[in-house]
Amino acid sequence: MPSSQQTAQATTPPSPIPDSPPFSRVVFMECGMSDVIDPKGWLPWEGRTYVSNVYYGEYENTGDGADVSGRVKWTSFHVIQDASEAAKYTVENFIQGDKWIPGTGVYFEPSH
Repeated sequence: MPSSQQTAQATTPPSPIPDSPPFSRVVFMECGMSDVIDPKGWLPWEGRTYVSNVYYGEYENTGDGADVSGRVKWTSFHVIQDASEAAKYTVENFIQGDKWIPGTGVYFEPSH
């Protein structure tokens, strides 16, 4: 048994951050994007090794940083062009926010 003056040491290194589950989604829609956005637009999440298991999407953003022509060429990056596809990611549809956000006092404007 170690004395109170000895330091216990870990026998195994800490586990790395696991990669994102296949249902992860990151979508920017109808956002104003300034020129601080790099034209590539996206970087892998820190500590993640794969980008293919995350859905990255953009829909009808505006501003100097919204041009998607120079974005990353990942198969997991999507320029959403169809309003019905974009609707899947609205607050109402994605997190049912229209049912609970108004009760929090946080400003919320339903999708049009």
